[in-house]
Amino acid sequence: MFKKILLLFSCFYFFILENSLCLHYYIENSDFFPKACIEGLIPTIGLTSICILLSSRLHIVEAILFLFIAFWNIASIGQASLFHSWLDAGTLYIMFSSGAGETFNFLKFAFSFRLLFTLLAVTMLPAMLFWLYTKQKSYVSFKNRLAFFLIGFSVMLTPLGLSQGGQTKRSITANIDKHFRNTFYFKIISYLPMARRIGDFQAFVPDNVVAAHEGDQTIILIIGESLNRNHMSIYGYPRKTTPCLDAEPLLIYKDVISPASVTSQSIPLMLTFANLQNKKTVTSLYDIFKGAGFRTYNFSGSKGVATNDIIHRIGLRADESFYLDRDDDERFAYDSELFVAASKVLSDKKYPKKLLVIQTSVAHFPYKPFYPSNFKEFENTPPKLYPGAEPLYANQYDTAVRYFDELVSGFMNEIKKIPACAVIITTDHGQEVADYSPTYGHSSATTFVSCYEIPFLVYLSDDYKIRHPELVFDVTRSYQNDNLIHSVIDLACLKTAFFEEQLSIFNKNFLPKQRLIHKKEYAYN
Repeated sequence: MFKKILLLFSCFYFFILENSLCLHYYIENSDFFPKACIEGLIPTIGLTSICILLSSRLHIVEAILFLFIAFWNIASIGQASLFHSWLDAGTLYIMFSSGAGETFNFLKFAFSFRLLFTLLAVTMLPAMLFWLYTKQKSYVSFKNRLAFFLIGFSVMLTPLGLSQGGQTKRSITANIDKHFRNTFYFKIISYLPMARRIGDFQAFVPDNVVAAHEGDQTIILIIGESLNRNHMSIYGYPRKTTPCLDAEPLLIYKDVISPASVTSQSIPLMLTFANLQNKKTVTSLYDIFKGAGFRTYNFSGSKGVATNDIIHRIGLRADESFYLDRDDDERFAYDSELFVAASKVLSDKKYPKKLLVIQTSVAHFPYKPFYPSNFKEFENTPPKLYPGAEPLYANQYDTAVRYFDELVSGFMNEIKKIPACAVIITTDHGQEVADYSPTYGHSSATTFVSCYEIPFLVYLSDDYKIRHPELVFDVTRSYQNDNLIHSVIDLACLKTAFFEEQLSIFNKNFLPKQRLIHKKEYAYN
């Protein structure tokens, strides 16, 4: 009897971990137990039963199973407690690809004794259960193990007609799909094609790219890191986080969102012809400009989450690349060095046509390491703060935005010295800064609009405005940056078969399209 109870408890224990009470408390903080029971029971009993069947054969299977479940629950609960969202394929990609320096900074930011205690609890208990099961499993017959497997497999295929908020009950197919997509094995399966897309990147310089602008021309794309426009005074934030940009002659687009909430997903959509409807990464912004006779430059605060990831591979398409060395233990390289290097390129008269793409990292959490220690920090209570949130990180984030403002404004002084210049200032994605929850940061699974609402600022030299009256600058247009490449091409007045004028925010034939956050339509408030 003890052995059967132990088996049954093991099944339900892993079902509870897969849809942990901790996760539901962190993410929803209401009505979590019924939902955990309903949504977790279907996939997890089946998986656990299969694992129990296998574990009767080899001790090594038990060890691997324990390590896998321990890793999964550490990652899941960490994701939920820090970002109030589920672990997904995008987060797995970042975890498996991140460098040592970025991982260390993240762990310093994320550590808390409450989180440590939770992780120890969910790791030690399965270890004890596996040990007890190993001692007792010789008494559990194959017939009983097989029965567990068949029951669990049947439960997995049972469609539960759940009603949601009085809506019509979900169809059988929809329920099976919904529950399958919430399981960790689906998320791992989803991770594999995401990783494979790195190898699918098609890089080539296309033929017949025509530059309509004659003579000198400089196009600059400044991509910030984790900039939430609602924390920028140029967008009405009460704290003066962007006083320098406030004074610049910039066009301020008020309704632009990012295509994703993590860099590894957004940058490939911004700098290639992939978009949310078609994620096949066909050639790059650098290649189009090279086809038009431009000298192309890539300045980046990071080589990407790994030196072989798609962001790094896209960057390598530039004629020249400049990366900050952040692996040096003696000194930390700040983003100011990117703008120093870019300023030298601006002053170089060797190439009349230039494309500069500058990717900063200054507002990446944990914020403080990315600006100098002697840079003046905000110290008062932030104007916006979710009840119970730690104000220290909000102040550090706003300070990082202020540092970005100072860097870009200083670079603008150099830009104004050159003729025929157009600049776009935007970012890869936004950031949750205790706006809608007591948390900080971003993840690929988050649906907080703070992680998507981004700045989009445009500067044009006076002669550029005069020479290109065909460009339309309507700051009320709604846009999503997965089609940014079309806007940059249009701003540069290039003609190529890859360009679609209805996807450029600067084109007279621009057509607004449905904007999506995790496949749900976004509506500007």
